Amino acid sequence: MKTISNLAKYVDETEDQVLRARLDIVMKYKKKTIPMYSQIKKANTEIHNAKMVLSTVHKAKGQEYDTVFLADDFFDITSSIQKHKREDPKLKQPIFIQKAELNLIYVALTRSRRNLVCPNKLRISQEELAEIEQLKSRHRLILLD
Repeated sequence: MKTISNLAKYVDETEDQVLRARLDIVMKYKKKTIPMYSQIKKANTEIHNAKMVLSTVHKAKGQEYDTVFLADDFFDITSSIQKHKREDPKLKQPIFIQKAELNLIYVALTRSRRNLVCPNKLRISQEELAEIEQLKSRHRLILLD
């Protein structure tokens, strides 16, 4: 990509949440991004000595913590469904979602022993859950391996 705006367009089109989170950090902190990264790297210590652990969900699998704060970089199933419905109101084409995305959310939500702070997009209402189940039963939402 030649420009940040090209990258932003690509992120919007692909809904790549990992790349979105990284792009958001760069856009928010601009020239401060590299010095901040250097400071975080210098503060790195052994996990048993840490006051706070920054981790990916993949690396946290199998671990438990008293309190877990989840970043806002997870796949947003409800927004994805709404976007698909705007583009295809009669749902002629099914919505495809990777099972791995949902499994990652499950792992993230189950790392906390006591307190879990999660972004709003991971809070699904009963109505949204019912819609997801209905779409699955009508084969309009397909989970891919």
